[in-house]
Amino acid sequence: MENNLAPIVIFAFNRPRHLKETIDYLKNNELASESNLYIYSDGANSVKDIEKVSKVRKYLKTIDGFKSINIIERKKNFGLANSIIDGVTSIVNQYGRVIVLEDDLITSPYFLNFMNDGLELYESESKVCQIMGYSYIEAYKDEFNLEDTYFIKGADSLGWATWKNSWRFFNNDSYELISIIEKNKLQKIIDRNNSYGFMKILNQQAQGNIDSWAIRWLASACVNNLYTLYPLKSLVFHTGNDGEGTNYNNKIGKLDPLKVPLNTTKKINILKKEVIEMENTTIAYNKFLKRYETALWTRIKNKLGRMISK
Repeated sequence: MENNLAPIVIFAFNRPRHLKETIDYLKNNELASESNLYIYSDGANSVKDIEKVSKVRKYLKTIDGFKSINIIERKKNFGLANSIIDGVTSIVNQYGRVIVLEDDLITSPYFLNFMNDGLELYESESKVCQIMGYSYIEAYKDEFNLEDTYFIKGADSLGWATWKNSWRFFNNDSYELISIIEKNKLQKIIDRNNSYGFMKILNQQAQGNIDSWAIRWLASACVNNLYTLYPLKSLVFHTGNDGEGTNYNNKIGKLDPLKVPLNTTKKINILKKEVIEMENTTIAYNKFLKRYETALWTRIKNKLGRMISK
């Protein structure tokens, strides 16, 4: 498998401290030195960003510890959504597979193992669109007898991997997605049986109130009946809830759904299983969504959907 390791893509903007932490943790992964790293550095959105963007780019020139390091400096500000869509499309079309991180995610030493093992094991499984590193529902393990890995219908966005054949399903057109969902009566599928209002977010995207690649990726996966593989113990931890930066300014405290334990002690061995969302997983995941509805809305609106007005 070492000869077919997926390239890693990191999207950075104006947070040098967060980015350095992301890189430091990633370098501790077993497969880091054998992996090609691409970093997209977004351009300044205003005068106030120039100094921090410059610090990011100065730091990028000091990075080592990977098979190759490739830095793409945007001449203008793409914004998170456009940068990710463009960057993922470019790299996945070149390599056939890709691992994706943002500059406020730290990873377990076993993150790259899980991503690459999952990509290898499920590459020919047409119903799987994504391997996910972040997980929400470990706290429900005993209550619902959850397994070490599980499938959820749809797609996600915090530390993930995909293939060219899966990313081709990404639909950039929110209105078209809404039309397909309404025509095929998939609203309850998208909203997790009314557990959370993802359709509300997709409509806000269509109306131009937010700019979220992630809600379009989720909807694209759902309308095509695609699934994501998750580890029960999270291999990714989100550090961007400290108010620094432009995309996430979360003041929801203990309700923050991104505060999950990072698995640093156990490598997860992936065994191929039927691609289906098990009933106990569905109950646990939907329970999580209902419990953290306010927190998740804050996360999606601020972290994944930068407001157009900014």
